[in-house]
Amino acid sequence: MGSSGINAEYMGSSGINAEYMGSSGINAEYMGGGECCCSTCHCYLPEDFFSKLEDTDKGPDDDELDMLDLAVDVKDNSRLGCQLEVDEGWEGVTITLPAEVSSQLG
Repeated sequence: MGSSGINAEYMGSSGINAEYMGSSGINAEYMGGGECCCSTCHCYLPEDFFSKLEDTDKGPDDDELDMLDLAVDVKDNSRLGCQLEVDEGWEGVTITLPAEVSSQLG
């Protein structure tokens, strides 16, 4: 897997999650089924956009931060794709993936 990027598109009431990322052709495992129980959907947001979300109810919660502790190559702008909800404010945002992921699910 490389550092590919996808553009987050507003999809009405449904947000971006691991299932959406997989259907967008991004090659990753997505083993947790959106339950915030692994780090296989680890991704990076643009730093300025991450900062904008960080202090809102759309920022990472403690469970997500705990899962990110298990991810490979975590950066300050890391998120779990299964925990992201895209709305009209995401227009033009590009989400990128790390070069590798790890899973504690086996």
